[in-house]
Amino acid sequence: MNVEIYQVDISLISIEPVIWRQIEVPSDISMADFHKVIQVSMGWSNKYKHRFVKDMTFYAPTEEFLYEDYSFKEYGKLTLKDLLEVVKDKMIYNYDFKDNWAHEVILLKKLEADPNIKYPRIVDGEGNCPPERCGGVDGFYELMDILDNPKHMDYEDTIEWLGEDFDIDFFDLEESNKDLIAAF
Repeated sequence: MNVEIYQVDISLISIEPVIWRQIEVPSDISMADFHKVIQVSMGWSNKYKHRFVKDMTFYAPTEEFLYEDYSFKEYGKLTLKDLLEVVKDKMIYNYDFKDNWAHEVILLKKLEADPNIKYPRIVDGEGNCPPERCGGVDGFYELMDILDNPKHMDYEDTIEWLGEDFDIDFFDLEESNKDLIAAF
């Protein structure tokens, strides 16, 4: 029996214009591997902690950050279809709790697997991933303001840190898929 393919949208919350990816993954992908897919497709480095949040429950590799209003489950034996069951199901993916990058994850479609396609794969997207440890959404907007003003006192240091070729609008679908193939 063929595994169902999930077409999923992943969008950074509170960033305008929206930085997003549309991916296709097997519905039975482990949550650990789905985390890896998000990391690669968004452009993160996988240096910091993460968790998924759905229905007032945290799902993570280990029990570390609990809040009294939330329950916790280790996701070691869970698959994506355990958390996203029907089209339009949603959850949140948090990465780097200090910067608190929150991503909305939505199941867009359930597809039949195409034997000629290697999954997981990125099918579309827009925008470059924010630099890690830039201070979250507020720090990211501050960086963008600095980059828009070459006369800003921190402009040279920011260019040196980010590199002269940093472009927030840049997204290369082909290169991103090569990175994803290399990761799996």
